[in-house]
Amino acid sequence: MIEHKHTEPAKINFSKLEERIMAINDPFLGKFNNVREMLYELTIENKPTLIMATGGSKVIAYYLQLIIERLGFTGIICEVIEPRDYFYKENRDSFSNLIAISASGNTNGIEEALTSFKGKKYLVCEKKNDTNYKVISWENELYEREKSFISLATSLGPIALMLDSTTSLNLELGSNEIKKKTVR
Repeated sequence: MIEHKHTEPAKINFSKLEERIMAINDPFLGKFNNVREMLYELTIENKPTLIMATGGSKVIAYYLQLIIERLGFTGIICEVIEPRDYFYKENRDSFSNLIAISASGNTNGIEEALTSFKGKKYLVCEKKNDTNYKVISWENELYEREKSFISLATSLGPIALMLDSTTSLNLELGSNEIKKKTVR
């Protein structure tokens, strides 16, 4: 059997998953406050929002779409697209907000889209970047990074932050609502 030097067995990654998620959502770091502030700004403005993601980050994007649509009391328009579709989207100028989700923050097309977008911009990524738009980071030195092809903590960490943010706003997205929204 070939032994991979850059990945760990799934058993090890699953055994450390709870520790990694809890470290990302550590209350002393207050990361969920940044997510909560972003959600608050988006819902107060109540303007159309475009969410851009690819790969494993699309799971986070669709969950965020459910949250924004749920928090928007008058029905915020929210759409998920891939970075490659951004420059071909005919009505992109009708969106007031752009949220780009990328674990690395360097996904092809993300930087170009954020630079050209004229409205409010957010980048949700693992590492804090120096930019002229808001960066929501889940970077954390309290846990050992996952060594796998697909990082579970990279998807579940931001989702845990979003879940914590919405419950702190006394709003919950129940399983029935998620099922109702995903069956279209």
